[in-house]
Amino acid sequence: MSSSAPNPFEGRPDPTTQPRSGRTGRSLRRGPLRAGTAVALGAVVLLVAMSGSLAQSPHASEWAVLAIDQTNYTTEQSTFTVSIEVASPASVTLAYFTFCQLSSPVCYKPVEMTLQGTNWFEGTTQRMATYDGMTVGVHAGYNITIDYANSTNVTEPNLPNSFSSLTVAQEVGGEYMFEMSVENQLYGLSGDVSDSGSHAGVAGASVALTPGNGTTSVTTSSGAYSFSGLANGTYTVAVTKAGYPTSSTTVTVAGQNEVQNIALTNASAPMQNPSTKSSGNGALGFLTSASGLIMLGVVAVVVVLGAVFAVSMSRKRTGGAPPPSGSASAESSPTTPEPPP
Repeated sequence: MSSSAPNPFEGRPDPTTQPRSGRTGRSLRRGPLRAGTAVALGAVVLLVAMSGSLAQSPHASEWAVLAIDQTNYTTEQSTFTVSIEVASPASVTLAYFTFCQLSSPVCYKPVEMTLQGTNWFEGTTQRMATYDGMTVGVHAGYNITIDYANSTNVTEPNLPNSFSSLTVAQEVGGEYMFEMSVENQLYGLSGDVSDSGSHAGVAGASVALTPGNGTTSVTTSSGAYSFSGLANGTYTVAVTKAGYPTSSTTVTVAGQNEVQNIALTNASAPMQNPSTKSSGNGALGFLTSASGLIMLGVVAVVVVLGAVFAVSMSRKRTGGAPPPSGSASAESSPTTPEPPP
């Protein structure tokens, strides 16, 4: 089925329905020739060759397609571009490519190729999603046709294939085509690895992605890491760094680039020189440690024992017993005489 793009061949014969005169469209009728006719034809050919009038047809070098480039990675949301370098662009009247599904008899509207620069012709499709059936995983292909001013044409691929970087396959109708395919859209994953306490970036940490191709990302001086070329799916990100336990988290890539920051916790604290201990938080930390609590307990016991000792010594100085009640008031108060009867 064809897309809804404007037809670049408006007013011209449709190349998908017209026979290719350079390949399959030419039919030669063979039969006996009279001797006189053969001699006359031979003389004409000889005269033409001598006069050089055959120059109106492209020589072998003028027919040559020197190079073919194509988009390396095509997704449903991207276009597909084919570029060709020809030996004689001035002789070209029309260049186009046609792409088809290889596993089913479905072809799409040809894409016209226009001159770009000196010798290159280039054509670009619409997004693959606009063509029915051009979905992820489809096996497809294309061929190129070049029409010349003398009504001849050239098609690629030809066998044997002259372009080793391109693979040739046959579609269901038997026609040879250069292979192409539609792949998953790819995205990126990036983020920062930091220390959960200081919040500073952790440099030199190894970040591994599963599933993946086994390649790890090493964090930069600021703790940044990144991965590219990821299809939609769920991944496990594992970070390892000396002095920290391995940290793992999962992230889902769903139609866009993702950012996942990771904080490493429970880092091994470096040994501190006693001479460089700081006051304030350092002293509080000591008091709340096991050694500090033991010392506090010892101090408390000493205080209690000191208090008991002080009370005991006080009792010894006063005779060991408190004075009788009322004795102090008797000594200090005069006797009041009783009134007469």
